[in-house]
Amino acid sequence: MERYSRLSNVQLDKIIPSAVPVDFEKCLNFVIRIRDFNFQHKSDNPNIIGIMFQDFKSHLNPDQIILATDATKTASSTAIAAINCSSKEVIKGTIHNTNSVYSAEGFAIALAVMNFVNENKKYIIFTDSMSNLMALKNLNFHSPRSSLFLARVISEALRTCVSLELIYIPAHVGLPENEWADSVAKQALTSPQICDWRSPDDTVSACDEIIRQK
Repeated sequence: MERYSRLSNVQLDKIIPSAVPVDFEKCLNFVIRIRDFNFQHKSDNPNIIGIMFQDFKSHLNPDQIILATDATKTASSTAIAAINCSSKEVIKGTIHNTNSVYSAEGFAIALAVMNFVNENKKYIIFTDSMSNLMALKNLNFHSPRSSLFLARVISEALRTCVSLELIYIPAHVGLPENEWADSVAKQALTSPQICDWRSPDDTVSACDEIIRQK
């Protein structure tokens, strides 16, 4: 890893640490919902998805705090966003551009958990990153390090909150929370760096690309 660090000009202490996979089966106050609701089927008409999503939200308990996250990437910048839709608080900024979209999406969720899931309350996080949710449902020692990092962040938060639900919502079908998070993430592409999280997997990939180009 030290060789890769020198090639990519990344300090080793800035790379997120490895972690042992979390056993979420034992966490009774945590659930990941990927295919539990009708609105999660992106193949449906966007108008129908919107109606089903609004119906879903109308049945939520009023004391549940709704969060939304997203990430975006260009050739020169990578940004993440976390929104507390209940309080209208927004946290956004850039991260190191070696991070992939996958890692950035996971870091956006981690940003939301670390900043908003800090009270004895019920929380819901909406994300359009199916891949990150699937990874969390199938954690093992070979999981991406960003997923192991996110799992550890969630595990810490579960000690405080009443419950936490990660819910997949389709992207670009007009769902308000997703559109808001997407817009904020795009605005954040020109924002200052919010944290220095760097995926070791992405760092290695970036260095491999540098080696191939030499």
